Amino acid sequence: MRSRLTVIVLLVSCGLSRATMQMAGSGATPATAGLVQCLQGAGASVLTQSSDFTTYNASRQVWNEKFQRNPAAIVYASSADDVQRIVRCCRQFDVNVSPRSGGHSYEGYAVEDGAVLLDISGINSLQMLDSSHAIIGAGIKLGPLYLGLWQNGSRAFPAGVCPAVGAGGHLTGGGVGLISRKFGLASDQIVELEMVDANGNLITANAHTNSDLLFASQGGGGGSLGIITSFTIQTYPVPEMVTIFTTNWDLSDTMPTLGWWQEHAPAWPAELGTDFQVFSSNAQFSGMYLGPSSDLMAILNNTGYQDLPAKQSEDFQELPYIAALLHNAASSQGLKPAEDINSLALGPGTSVSGRSFFKAKSQLSNKPIPQAGMQLIQDAFANEGGQGYWQAHAQGGAISALPVRVDLKELGRPAHPSFCPSSSRV
Repeated sequence: MRSRLTVIVLLVSCGLSRATMQMAGSGATPATAGLVQCLQGAGASVLTQSSDFTTYNASRQVWNEKFQRNPAAIVYASSADDVQRIVRCCRQFDVNVSPRSGGHSYEGYAVEDGAVLLDISGINSLQMLDSSHAIIGAGIKLGPLYLGLWQNGSRAFPAGVCPAVGAGGHLTGGGVGLISRKFGLASDQIVELEMVDANGNLITANAHTNSDLLFASQGGGGGSLGIITSFTIQTYPVPEMVTIFTTNWDLSDTMPTLGWWQEHAPAWPAELGTDFQVFSSNAQFSGMYLGPSSDLMAILNNTGYQDLPAKQSEDFQELPYIAALLHNAASSQGLKPAEDINSLALGPGTSVSGRSFFKAKSQLSNKPIPQAGMQLIQDAFANEGGQGYWQAHAQGGAISALPVRVDLKELGRPAHPSFCPSSSRV
């Protein structure tokens, strides 16, 4: 097992002007009649600029409105068979395929000019394989995933807090959340996956079959290796009641509070997941503890929490785990209604915050930020203001341990035939 390591993810995000908007059509390569006919023959509903411009223009959008790309066509899949047929059409007409699960990539990578945008949000099933493993469609969003697991044995899955993020890109890109220090990254929980390769073949990857493809997809995926249609994932039990918390300080107190956080977070129990954020007017410490608030306060106070500068506000709540997820979803992505856990299903009558223009950057570091760096962060927000924010996630714990490969034969799963994925670009 790899030694315990604290890694901090740094995120900077800021609003951008809508003046950068690019209208659909500029730079677009229209789909040929032959490609459209092939896609329609494959059973796909095909959107192009010429067939339905209004719907096409809305459907090509991703979460970051900064990126206005124009696919040749947009198609929606509801099964692995659909994906296979669509990929074969694109291969026949030498057109790239760009898969979209949720469209939350910082750089809008789900949409490519001149490619066929293949939306897999309709492949969103969830089936419990046994008491601790589930098979999920790669198009399922995190909100419905969390709710479905909770309703099937009160299970949890370590991933992000935004409910509308799609599993496909999130799981294959790493996937970090507030219980990741306890259980590991989302990508570490992938036991098996099914993927359509560049030839339109449906292949399986697990510890015994195409194991190198499974390994590569646990952090290096995002559609670059093929189009994943399903995952078999490991899930976990959690306490029925957990504690979520948020503490705010004045921006001028960023240096002592951030310094305290990065000094002590590595040694806190793995059950405690925390973030530190800096905004234009305040510094914020928040997170989730898999246990009662009394135990959490003992952990924090034993490491000097009570000696920090005067707080602007402080909120500690003990909630059922699923209610804590709902609270975080409402806080992070504006999920409404915020009082009903069924809102996590993202069904009719629910809403999340709209798309926006932003620029985000992230990096990993295993060294603390020096005094000069913390001063730079504080001064930047004091002098520039604006809508941007800086965010750090405390990692370490299970994130720093290599995942244990699960033998699906022990779970009663049948062996799968092996296919050799094509090296051709999907």
